[in-house]
Amino acid sequence: MADYGVRRLKAKLGYTNIAYNLLPKTFTFAQLEGLYAAILGRPLDRRNFRRRILGMGLLRELPVKRRGRHRPAALYRFARRLPQVIEML
Repeated sequence: MADYGVRRLKAKLGYTNIAYNLLPKTFTFAQLEGLYAAILGRPLDRRNFRRRILGMGLLRELPVKRRGRHRPAALYRFARRLPQVIEML
């Protein structure tokens, strides 16, 4: 049953914006990329992934940054937290 759930999740990442259910309301791009890589079970081409995701207009960059020991990270949120059919990966 768990294997079936993972297969369905992998499949849905390819044609929906289901990731909005799996992340907090605000997140960094690295968190989004890590989510996709973990579910798909493979590393992603970072530049291509960023270009495609931002080009779809699914995310809105917030005016605040997450601060830490490293360079401040931009925070994002999903433009719509509703299910959508899209061409993802």
